[in-house]
Amino acid sequence: MALENTPPLRLNREQLGTFLKDHRTIKAFENLFGVVESIAPDLVQQALLQAGTAQAAATQALAKIDQAIQESAIASATADAKATQALNSLQNIVQDAALLWGAADNKAAQALQTIEQLKTAIEMSEQLQHLFRQSAHAMGLFLTPLHKPQLPSTRPMQ
Repeated sequence: MALENTPPLRLNREQLGTFLKDHRTIKAFENLFGVVESIAPDLVQQALLQAGTAQAAATQALAKIDQAIQESAIASATADAKATQALNSLQNIVQDAALLWGAADNKAAQALQTIEQLKTAIEMSEQLQHLFRQSAHAMGLFLTPLHKPQLPSTRPMQ
């Protein structure tokens, strides 16, 4: 998962203090970092689980429908009694499929809601990264592609 490989977005209090002027705001930023880091992986995992459950339910419903089609073809070829039995079985399967479809639809809606929450968390993370970069630039820090601060050289020029 891409979020698991992302380094934590942590700033120490001294770094936060360079652009936040009171303890309450610094504490709120620390809490915000914690919330984003803790919920993003959970939301992705939850969305994946719900999508898998919905897919399994839909596959099971299709298998039941396919089974019902085969049973009704055999029953109609042998006798009216078997055809009636197959139709009754088909009604039960259709009812089960409708229930499964409703459950899959509900799971899909939940997955979409989870994805929207994840998008919000990612947007918050991107905003925090942007704020961090602005703050780092204002402090004279320059970031390498690996997001490690690099201080300007203090060696005298020769």
